[in-house]
Amino acid sequence: MTAFSIIAHYNKKSAFNSRNGTFGTGPDLHGISGCGLWYTDPMHLISGTVKPKLTAIMTDWPVKDRSVIIGTRIDVITGIIKKYLEVDFPESQIVRVH
Repeated sequence: MTAFSIIAHYNKKSAFNSRNGTFGTGPDLHGISGCGLWYTDPMHLISGTVKPKLTAIMTDWPVKDRSVIIGTRIDVITGIIKKYLEVDFPESQIVRVH
């Protein structure tokens, strides 16, 4: 069974700022629903070659635990769009929508 959600740890006190390449205090995440969750290989941060990859579309920031963020995997979303809107996205190697 494939997981449809991504749960990530958010450390507000040590967030990476891609604009200036530093770590510092991150923002509160109120209103994140619908925004993207991007992954960057930590080795790319060290080398200075940042290549972010869209991983999920955010859906939740739980009130009881602000160190957690939850999103729906992008493969699930593109699979649904491909099937129901007949958009020609590349076939996912991870998720298949029936």
